[in-house]
Amino acid sequence: MRAPKFWLLFFVLVNGLVWWAVSRALQPIEHILQALSELRSGNLSARLPRFGVPEMSRISVGFNHMAETLEHSVTENQRLTRQLLQAAETERRNLAHDLHDEIGQYVSAIHAEAAAIRNRGGESVRESAEAIVQGTGRIKEIVRGMLRRLRPAYLEGLGLEAALREQVAGFRQRNPQIVCVLDFASGLNNLEGELGIAVYRVVQESLTNIAVHANARSVVIEVIPSPAQTTAGVGSTAPAGGQFVCVTVADDGAGFFQMSTNRGLGLTGIRERVKALGGSCVIDTQPGRGTRIAVQLPRTVACGGQK
Repeated sequence: MRAPKFWLLFFVLVNGLVWWAVSRALQPIEHILQALSELRSGNLSARLPRFGVPEMSRISVGFNHMAETLEHSVTENQRLTRQLLQAAETERRNLAHDLHDEIGQYVSAIHAEAAAIRNRGGESVRESAEAIVQGTGRIKEIVRGMLRRLRPAYLEGLGLEAALREQVAGFRQRNPQIVCVLDFASGLNNLEGELGIAVYRVVQESLTNIAVHANARSVVIEVIPSPAQTTAGVGSTAPAGGQFVCVTVADDGAGFFQMSTNRGLGLTGIRERVKALGGSCVIDTQPGRGTRIAVQLPRTVACGGQK
């Protein structure tokens, strides 16, 4: 009777040792899966420890090297994107300066001369002069519109809130069939530099897309602070000392399929601008159910901006 008990005990011990050995050998897999999950969620600082098993240790070294390379590449891409955005804003400012100081002065001079000729000349001369006056007046309106789009004066003078309200007023004037509401939290008017420009451009590009594609009846814009970054976007009331600035633009228009979100240059521009500043952009849309663009930007990028 002792032999069967011995073999049963031996069988249990052997299986226990095998289970322990396999569990120990497979334990690093949990770390690997967790690190891969963190990479997938955007945490590029995820690293693996060195494992006791030589094969797993080689995987750890390879994974860490890959993660470091990826983190460096993403950081470098963000730096280059920010430089491109800054260069684009500088070019906009220079172009606005040329339009205002060069073309604007000549158009104003032509307008004044045509008005003088119209007031002194005969009937035929007055008709020709009146046509010149109307044409130059239209050119001046176009130049003023280009100046507002290239370099909003309100953004540098009266602050972000005034710049956004001026932009919304222009949108309402051009699209009287669309009800546009702006909710701007107090305490954010001092945002400037890259952050202020980014908020302004996100709203500007969103309104342009709505005017051209959405066929919407109403638009709601929110610019509010948030103490922490969330995946759900904007929607909470937070103190003005929040670490993030949340921008949402929601319309009740036609919407579109999610798979096509990368096709539009406007949406791509918003994504790239937000990504370069370390923020997040969530686009929630379905055909026939409108579109909601939710952007979160860290307030730390407000320092050292352009002037």
